[in-house]
Amino acid sequence: MPILDTLLADARAQFAPEPPRSAYSDLLRAAFFSPGFQVLTLWRVAARLYSAGPISRQLAKPLLWCKAIMYGCYINPSASLARGIVLPHPVGIVIGQGVRVGRGTMIYQHVTLGVARVADPAYPSIGREVILYAGSVVAGAVEIGDRSWIGANAVVVKDVPSESTAVGNPAVVRPRRTSTAAST
Repeated sequence: MPILDTLLADARAQFAPEPPRSAYSDLLRAAFFSPGFQVLTLWRVAARLYSAGPISRQLAKPLLWCKAIMYGCYINPSASLARGIVLPHPVGIVIGQGVRVGRGTMIYQHVTLGVARVADPAYPSIGREVILYAGSVVAGAVEIGDRSWIGANAVVVKDVPSESTAVGNPAVVRPRRTSTAAST
């Protein structure tokens, strides 16, 4: 069952530094104690129903509504979210319909991923293991490279290469230091 494997990857990602326990233990712990996992589970079930056809689409709508009301989080059912995504504080997250988010990405509260202009419906693509800090906005046909960090309240409207940091409004992109060697 691919959805069960995806949910297990999501559950294990919620408690990443800890070693994994049994599959059912990780799933139960995430289901009861992780609002981000609860949001992702509701979204994944609703997205499957939404794409299955017009009748099941009607069944998906109450799940999407429930997720939006309970958590204050909107994720379009047509968005593409990979496995192992972490939403530590899912309140206020908005993810538009054409957004693609890579495996292992962490999205904090009040992050917006969507279009820059209504006339140009181009959506961002987020790489693997990216961290989007609180209040950041990624708008338009932007590509965020793997293992990049988007700072709190940053507004990103241009591509960010892999292993970079983007901060400010508009965002300024800087390569991230990979070594911590002290200069003499």
